[in-house]
Amino acid sequence: MHQRSPSGRVIRFGLFEINLEIRELRKEGLLTRLQDRPLEILFILLENSGRVVTREEFRHRLWPTNTFVDFDHSLNVSINKLRQALGDAADNPRFVATVGKRGYRFIAPVEELDKAPPIPMPTGSTIDPKSVEANPPPTRRGISRIGVSAGLSLAVVVAVLVSSSTFRPEPRVKRVVQITHSGTVFRNQLLTDGLRLYFVEGVEGQGAIEQVSVEGGDSSRLTGIRSDLIMEDLFPRTSELLLRDGKEPGSLWVGSLVNNTSRRVGEVQAYSAAWSPDGSHVAYTNTQGVYIANSDGSDVRRLITLPRKAFCVRWSPDGTRLRFVVDDPRPQQNSLWEIGSDGHGLRPLLPGWGDSQREGCGNWTPDGRYFFFESAHQGGRDIWAIREKSGWLGWKSSQPIRLTSGPLSFFSPTPSREGNQLFVVGEQRRGELTRYDEQAKRFEPFLEGISVNDLQFSHDGKWIVYVTYPDRMLWRSRADGSERLQLTTSPMRAFMPIWSPDDQRVLFHGISKPNRPWKIYLISPGGGAPEILIPDPDSQETGGTWSPEGTAVVFAYNKISTSRSPGSMEIRILDLKNKLISTLPGSEGLYSPQWSPDGHYVAALAQGDYLVLFDTRTQKWATLLALGVGYPTWSRDGQYIYCNTLWRKDSALIRVTLKNGQVETFPVNFVAAGTYGGWSGLTPDGSFLLLRDRGSRDIYALDLNLP
Repeated sequence: MHQRSPSGRVIRFGLFEINLEIRELRKEGLLTRLQDRPLEILFILLENSGRVVTREEFRHRLWPTNTFVDFDHSLNVSINKLRQALGDAADNPRFVATVGKRGYRFIAPVEELDKAPPIPMPTGSTIDPKSVEANPPPTRRGISRIGVSAGLSLAVVVAVLVSSSTFRPEPRVKRVVQITHSGTVFRNQLLTDGLRLYFVEGVEGQGAIEQVSVEGGDSSRLTGIRSDLIMEDLFPRTSELLLRDGKEPGSLWVGSLVNNTSRRVGEVQAYSAAWSPDGSHVAYTNTQGVYIANSDGSDVRRLITLPRKAFCVRWSPDGTRLRFVVDDPRPQQNSLWEIGSDGHGLRPLLPGWGDSQREGCGNWTPDGRYFFFESAHQGGRDIWAIREKSGWLGWKSSQPIRLTSGPLSFFSPTPSREGNQLFVVGEQRRGELTRYDEQAKRFEPFLEGISVNDLQFSHDGKWIVYVTYPDRMLWRSRADGSERLQLTTSPMRAFMPIWSPDDQRVLFHGISKPNRPWKIYLISPGGGAPEILIPDPDSQETGGTWSPEGTAVVFAYNKISTSRSPGSMEIRILDLKNKLISTLPGSEGLYSPQWSPDGHYVAALAQGDYLVLFDTRTQKWATLLALGVGYPTWSRDGQYIYCNTLWRKDSALIRVTLKNGQVETFPVNFVAAGTYGGWSGLTPDGSFLLLRDRGSRDIYALDLNLP
């Protein structure tokens, strides 16, 4: 348990608590020594948490005008001492971030606590208030004896608290056991009844529900369950599966594992769903928000309205909370949120944990002590643990704890019924670049099937740029794959390179280091250092494309210093000559902008990933395709927009005619891959390019030590 400071205003961040009145900094209850000047700097940063404190502000508050000192050196030394005390690092900060040459910003979540309660007396100890008032003050000698006795009792209590919380070891993986060996397991939800695991397996995008012993061995297919249904939850008491059809949103069904019957759950339409711990209710998400209904679909009650899609809803073991993932307004990012089952207390679960994470699905252990989730935080996709509030002092870890660190990517964490194992899907990623032959209606390897995505041809058709999969390095080569040149190196991660109209520059967006915001860059196809276009550390920019003349770029903008509530994205235009930035009217909540070749339109994605179109002449938006799609791309003549639905059950490539809105669909009967979902692109002649998934996925059991 955290041992709080004895009195005064207490601020918590990470594992630290600071008492502002008595000027004490503690880490998990233990006093951390810090000199006066670094401590004053910490006070100022906490007072302005989330805001940049300039060097001039520090000078004004800490070094009066009549003080003669090497200010820059003194401030740098004090900041370094503060970081040493916090275990922080300038190149990968968790607490104090350097903001260019302007100053510093405190970036960790800050929580103000109530005044600490008194330490409880040992069991069996009582104090009669009347006897305290009636007895005269003790003599000095009596005070000494009482002080020694009370001090020993207090020391025992503190020792117990410290040994049980301050030095509480972190959860860890003791052993990894491979459960399946087919290499064809889907990344869908895993479910277990304690004896068996239920999962989806298949090839060429066609899957079926299978079962296998939790000890491993041969799997067998479940009969009687419709193959178009997706597993959402399992209720062990009745051996029933909660299922959803493949549409988004789709109808909910209950399928019996005993007699192979199924029944519809009212008229519910959902993206995801979960049973309450007692099976009496169903929580679900759809395009409007988060809902609770009776288990038969009746008495529907909306808990909260959300402006963006939510999925992976989970119910806490005690039935008091729901957690779910919300599409972040920043492209390719999601965040975990929580709300009480009574509809109160909506909050982001991990505010400020990192500006570049992709938080994914999670699950509680049956006893509720831990919550495991998947995330692409700091590089590869791994499993993280949150230690929940437990015990009578209510201790809870403030930061997620990483359980896995490659070399596989891990998905779908599902605790065993005993809680001492975690079942996951482990994936070795690899793709095969393919081209769709529209006449023959088949996909064929392209450029010898190299594992790349985000490929784009230069306007003269002689060169290409692309991003390697899965390590996200930017390369340039001849159109036939020769004369390869690597343009970016680790830790930079690149995404969606776009040639300038004169083929002299390449625009892309990327992350320079883990936990840094997405920014848009320019780079020469001949190599060199990337040039950041908007250096503002408090914003993120993604999805940039060029104006037809090459004098401006359009991009999606997000002010990350504001609340991370969904819906704060908008589309802006940067004039490269005068560096002026303007906002497209009515673009709030939109992203992935694509300028048409003639400059008359800007295509973008809206809520629900609908394809919308902005007419630069009328300054109005219109919906072009009311269907969730990804990777919109203009044809070279500007007559068509290409996109895909590769993450859906009805996976397909799509071509939309601009003139009349005609939609052509080309089914894809295999799993597509990509850095952020199934990628598709175009050749100069308008043929689809697609990255075919050639990776392998199996189920693994992680034996855990959960202190």
